[in-house]
Amino acid sequence: AQVNIGTGITLGSINISNIEGVDSTNGSLYARDGFNTTWNIIGADTGSASDSGASLSFSGFSNLYGSNGNDVFNVSADGSISGLIRAGSGTNSLNVALTPTRQGGQVYYIGGTGTDTVAISGASNTVVYTPAINVGGVTYERLAYTGTNPIPNTFQVNYTAASETVTDTVTAGTLAINGTTGNDILNLGTGTFSVNGQRAVNFSNKTNLIADGGLTSTGQVGADTINITGDFSVANNLTLKNATTLTQASGSLSANELMLDSIYVLPAPLTTDIASLSVVNSGAVSIDEADGLQLNQIGTTGSFTVLAQGDITASSTEQRVAGGAFSLTTTGNILLNTPNQNYLSGPISLAGNTVEINNGVATEFASVNATSLLVNSTGN
Repeated sequence: AQVNIGTGITLGSINISNIEGVDSTNGSLYARDGFNTTWNIIGADTGSASDSGASLSFSGFSNLYGSNGNDVFNVSADGSISGLIRAGSGTNSLNVALTPTRQGGQVYYIGGTGTDTVAISGASNTVVYTPAINVGGVTYERLAYTGTNPIPNTFQVNYTAASETVTDTVTAGTLAINGTTGNDILNLGTGTFSVNGQRAVNFSNKTNLIADGGLTSTGQVGADTINITGDFSVANNLTLKNATTLTQASGSLSANELMLDSIYVLPAPLTTDIASLSVVNSGAVSIDEADGLQLNQIGTTGSFTVLAQGDITASSTEQRVAGGAFSLTTTGNILLNTPNQNYLSGPISLAGNTVEINNGVATEFASVNATSLLVNSTGN
């Protein structure tokens, strides 16, 4: 069925007006031109719509259409639209309020010719961003929120590039930003990210973040680039992975732990303010750290360089394996003294106050500058 707010239902030559509620199956509901309309979606294809002259409760309407006025689409509780929401030519907004215990579902929001904003708030366990989803011949970007109700459930917010502003303030444990199987560019800035030049997403309240360039269709790391365009801060763990190149134009990376996984080219040292560092399956890495630093798992095929302003220590449960040049310089101490955790076979350069190293392979020093030095080494 097709229903127009305010003008009722037309069946052949019969017009039914002054309706307060209507039920349908896969129906379409249209706002009136010349009016501003507020839509409240609180169940599966269920909710209400009102403008200054009429209001209507609806159920079973899978497609909602805005007008040339301003349309506000509010999605809350277990609200979901199985078809699409198409904005009109006014100033329009999609507002989604989430809870971890809500039912799964989705909205597909097609921005209109006017100004469109998308805002997602509330709480969820995880968030996953996908840059391109094709549904019904329309390309959407997707933010998928997974909670527990009582088993994992996912609510998808799909929106087109016509949405001028996208803001995610959802409190969540992890935000994962994904590339595609092609060659992608992921930009990370102060409270914002974008992929392949698409609309930037403004975000906050994420404890952990993963930026993943993705693998090719053959399972290899492609020619992806992750660009740090300004100060970028995460409360706990920041993971940057699967990119040929990692660049930093300005600012600093701040996190409890930074993990670099399958990052092959760092054209310049990364400026960081982190507590610990992990490097896995990566090329040459250079870090300029504002404070002290704990080295966790380290695995590089190239050189490894750290310049720090405090003690450089090492995890006692994770190994550091490096075949290239290994260089640590700090104003504090260097303490890599746990047995059977360091396997540094390339030339080692150490500069600090107290320097202690326990190396599980033959040790080759390129240079040492220390007030106190203790070396335990297997081999010569």
